[in-house]
Amino acid sequence: LFIGAMLGMAFGTVAHHLFGPAIGAPAMYAVVAMGGVFAAAAQAPLTAIASVVEMTGNFGLTLPIMLATGIAAAVSKQLSYGSIYTTKLLRRGIDIERPRITNMLATLTVAGVMRSIPQRAGDALLVPWPEPGVEGAAIPDEVWETLAGPVTDIRQPQELFGDETLEQALRQLTLYDHEGLPVISHDGQRLEGWITRQDVLQALAKSVSSSARDIERGAIAADFAEKEPEADAHKPSAPLKGYEIVEITVSPESPALGHRVGDVAWPPGSLIVAITKGHNIVSVGKDIELHAGERIILLAPTGAPPRSATVPPAVHTEANWYGD
Repeated sequence: LFIGAMLGMAFGTVAHHLFGPAIGAPAMYAVVAMGGVFAAAAQAPLTAIASVVEMTGNFGLTLPIMLATGIAAAVSKQLSYGSIYTTKLLRRGIDIERPRITNMLATLTVAGVMRSIPQRAGDALLVPWPEPGVEGAAIPDEVWETLAGPVTDIRQPQELFGDETLEQALRQLTLYDHEGLPVISHDGQRLEGWITRQDVLQALAKSVSSSARDIERGAIAADFAEKEPEADAHKPSAPLKGYEIVEITVSPESPALGHRVGDVAWPPGSLIVAITKGHNIVSVGKDIELHAGERIILLAPTGAPPRSATVPPAVHTEANWYGD
């Protein structure tokens, strides 16, 4: 509030000196700037408006203050993550503005995730066969076999609606049909889409990716006072003392190429935690054969003596395998 009032007063004084009294008193700019700076710092425009009006008792500046605080809060939201209040929580690892991943199932709806059915006029209309009220058998299996192939399974579908949450949809997919369920209109006359468990998981994966970006932005905002906040945000806050993560890429000239992981004499105390094959991380095992381009990730003691990996015969004097 003080910084905003001083900046506004300074601006008003300079403007009054240059353009004369026609632009208004400098104190008017001080009041408006006071609300604008507070709204930007706290990202709370309504609180800023009420506070300034209450402190000054001048309701004639309500509209200018509303305009200034609205613009200031919007610009601040684009330039920074969080406010002076939420930044204190960010330093403790608490981000109240980021929705929890566990709440995504309760906030996302089926309509936003389902697969739309390509339609022409009348294609998606649900017309039972035979007509309602007329007794009759289902379509014979021979009809389907003639068209495409033998029938392997027939199931009764559970109906879903577009405004149901993914939490409800996932429950029904688990209980009634793993392959997918139809999404119909509320009047029951039109097929709107099809949803599977894969669609639900993909929606959650997108939410996780978005949440990861927000986590990074929040960490950078918490370290804004540092010289390099983006780099400091990725430094471990509670590092595992005495260890480092070592990542090794198997090259075509690697002495371990073509050998099993368990046949390589790794430095004492090193723990192999992951091996990547392409884009996949496979389970760690002694019998895994190493190929060019694969990456080996180890947790190694920082005090381990430098030593080149060798190929068999290897003597393992201690358990250096995760899970042994």
